[in-house]
Amino acid sequence: MPPAEFFGADAYLELVAACSVEVDDAVSVAFRERESGAGAVVLKMAEDKREELAGAVDLVAGVIGLRLHRQWLSGDSVERLLAFRGARSVAFSTPFKFHVVANPKVDEAKLNAVVSGLPPLRRPMPYASSVLSWLLRAWGTSDDPINEFVSLFVPLEMILGNPEPPDASWSDRATAVREIIRLHAGERTTELLEFLEKAVQPPSVLVRRFTKLARAAALPGWEADIRAVRQFASIRRELLHRGKKREVALKATAGVEEVRTLEYIVERYVSYVLFADVAIHKSAVHADDQVNSRFAGPNVSTSASTLPL
Repeated sequence: MPPAEFFGADAYLELVAACSVEVDDAVSVAFRERESGAGAVVLKMAEDKREELAGAVDLVAGVIGLRLHRQWLSGDSVERLLAFRGARSVAFSTPFKFHVVANPKVDEAKLNAVVSGLPPLRRPMPYASSVLSWLLRAWGTSDDPINEFVSLFVPLEMILGNPEPPDASWSDRATAVREIIRLHAGERTTELLEFLEKAVQPPSVLVRRFTKLARAAALPGWEADIRAVRQFASIRRELLHRGKKREVALKATAGVEEVRTLEYIVERYVSYVLFADVAIHKSAVHADDQVNSRFAGPNVSTSASTLPL
């Protein structure tokens, strides 16, 4: 546990995934007697099981973040390998890093529900832990809104399943329109080509896949969820295509409120796909009526500030 003078808090979260390993008698005796090199041998066995153990921790951590609050998981996770010898242990330590996003109040009933056991999984555990591990990574970047915004699309893409094949004819049709402009637009060629690039975008496979999921789930406010994801996908496209080496040149409007809204949508649909419910925590912007009010119509526009760079 970190010293209180550096990281004062009322509670800390520690998750431990453990397994037993078999070693020969010589290694066992050397390890218990703290002989040089014996600890490294045993810890190597733990390292060989890191992926399996980390998957179990990611699954539990993801449930805690969804059910209670992501503040419990914010910042870089601190992983340690431990090999126990009675009351003593051998460990690799890493520095602590915290980013406070909220001061959540712990509801005792929800806390008891979480610690009493995991909710039933609808998907295989390796798949669920992989999705939640990427959600944890996105939560861990909350001190950088741009990074979090882009990172949230990874777990979203994962729960949408395999992408549909792209529409190969779209590029051909767009090229044909450009050629017509070049041949017949005369002095307005440059102007119209620039307009075409801004006005016409390839159909978003992500939006189509999310629309299919949202309609099937029919969660409260699913129509607004689709409109929001459509706008956020457009902002992500701007981020990806306008970013330049060592600088980010953006005209996309996406503020902290947008990031929190996207986060809420991703959390709800991750919970739905993995656990068949949306029993997640809600903050001031984590509410269905907030999404509905901001994405109430097909021609919605936002006045959010640009993401801080």
